[in-house]
Amino acid sequence: MTTQKKNKEIRGALAAAEPVTAAPDDDQIADMQDVPANEDVPAQSSKRHMHVEGVADPVPPGAWRYMGLGDEVGLPPGCPVHCLGKDGDVFFFLDPLGQLRALKASEMGQAGLAALFAPQILFLESAWPRINKEGSIVGWRAEQVRDALMNACAKRGVWRAFGKVRGRGAWREDDGGMILHVGDALMRVGKVMAPGQRAKCVYPASAPMSRPSDGPGPQKSARALLDRLKSWEWRRDIDADLLLGWICAAMIGGYLDWRPMAFLVGDRATGKSTLQDVIKYVMGADGMIKVANTSAAGIYQNIGHDSIPIGIDELEAEADNRKVEAVVKLARLASSGEIMLRGGADNKGVEFQARSCFMFSAINMPPMRPQDRSRMAILELRPFLEGTPAPVFNVADLEEIGSHIRRRLLDLHEQLPERLGLFRDALMAGGHGGRGSDQFGTLLACADLAMNDEPPSADELAEWTEKMQADTLGELEDAESNWSRCLTHLLSNPVDAWFRDKVSTVGRQLQMMNESTGDGDPFRFVNERLAQVGLALVRPDPTVGHTRQLDGVWLAVPTSDAKVQRHFEGTDWAGSAGVSGVWTGALRQAPDECWRSERAYIDGRQRRVTLLALDTILDLE
Repeated sequence: MTTQKKNKEIRGALAAAEPVTAAPDDDQIADMQDVPANEDVPAQSSKRHMHVEGVADPVPPGAWRYMGLGDEVGLPPGCPVHCLGKDGDVFFFLDPLGQLRALKASEMGQAGLAALFAPQILFLESAWPRINKEGSIVGWRAEQVRDALMNACAKRGVWRAFGKVRGRGAWREDDGGMILHVGDALMRVGKVMAPGQRAKCVYPASAPMSRPSDGPGPQKSARALLDRLKSWEWRRDIDADLLLGWICAAMIGGYLDWRPMAFLVGDRATGKSTLQDVIKYVMGADGMIKVANTSAAGIYQNIGHDSIPIGIDELEAEADNRKVEAVVKLARLASSGEIMLRGGADNKGVEFQARSCFMFSAINMPPMRPQDRSRMAILELRPFLEGTPAPVFNVADLEEIGSHIRRRLLDLHEQLPERLGLFRDALMAGGHGGRGSDQFGTLLACADLAMNDEPPSADELAEWTEKMQADTLGELEDAESNWSRCLTHLLSNPVDAWFRDKVSTVGRQLQMMNESTGDGDPFRFVNERLAQVGLALVRPDPTVGHTRQLDGVWLAVPTSDAKVQRHFEGTDWAGSAGVSGVWTGALRQAPDECWRSERAYIDGRQRRVTLLALDTILDLE
């Protein structure tokens, strides 16, 4: 049979199929084959024919292109790879397993494309066949596959993974509803769906993790867990409740506006390791990333796009706490969902956003900045009382409790905003600010949702107001304003030049001047001393009478000064030589009546300074 006669038969077969755009000509048919157009080609095997919905007869390999069967971006019907778009020379796909794949053009050769389509590699032979002289399919045309995929991604438009990819964990959708990604499925109330693209977001498939229970989650499960947690010896009665709240919040961290942190502190023989095992089993298989002595880089490389909780053991105080500070900073950014930029390949920055709840544990808690302590529930374990047996648990029971709690949090999530508002108001009544109300309100609201079908009563809220008084919580004991802490350091940090004196701080010099009743000029004496630190005293209106030495006196702090910089060295307010010190901005966060910007003489020359009203900011009684 001649090539022309064979091609005529193929055109006739294709013309009989529906729908039809145009039958292929000889050159198009040859394009599917590895033979010249004037060669004889045996009849094709039907093993690689496509079965397309709406088309009566099987579609011969490669013929979909000439039958008008391509989708909106030009890919064959039933293509197991979904094109998301492109960003520069990187193309994004969901592979047949639902995993997110990013490939450069140089990676889209035969092996790269085969890996992309696995385990449906044979689809390539049906869509883009390579045919030998005998008419047998002997492979697929990699260059045609590459061109089709790149063109399809370009038609989808520019696409970036940041902010659009949601891994395992709970998330909030545009309608406010919760969606729970458990790796191999997506779950909403009453629905179970396959991973994939939903609206603007992509939920790629991943390793499966523990699911919520099939039936309704009984409230008794969370209460049973609280009873188990209370079998440890806690420093405070509220700590077991706060830990339950953290466990519940951590299960739905990506859904929350605020992700609370917790720090578990306990010496040996306090049952800390056993308690950590309990938490791990309640979270379920792959429901928590648990590491020890890690780095911030290790965390964000491991967590990826997931929002599951992260437990970090052995975050101990060290001589050099920079690694600890980097890990805590990452957790701080995760609590509010802030964006972090880090270096990437090819000198391109990579955006990273953690949305996980963090739990730390240690024997000795490392030093923390006030803004970090206020984001944590510090849960301190005491040794078991003599004769008290160590808590025992059954792994299967804990896993079942965890699945019940996940089910309740998913099914009742619409009630969470109301309960959070109630607990925030109760905490505000106990002296908490916005951050404390967010931190502890989220913990209490999540625990309450897991344990109770109805919101808390007024009496129950009043009880929590009393238990959670802000001035009684160690987490908030350092919650002093930034300007006040800066001023405290300025006044209380010993001055090197005065190390042999009994009066070695600026604050003590001012106090002695205020108390002075003897002869001499204390104003002039103290000013001479302050010049050694780069500071000065000024009295803008010396004609006004004063009952105390510091009435109407202002402390002049230059905006830039080497001596003042040394005084702040090693703090957050030091700054750099030759530029305005960080202390200037910090001190100017004080109330308006406490400071003003002026020029004053220091070291014999006029300088731009911040004037601090000493009779306003100091306790002179």
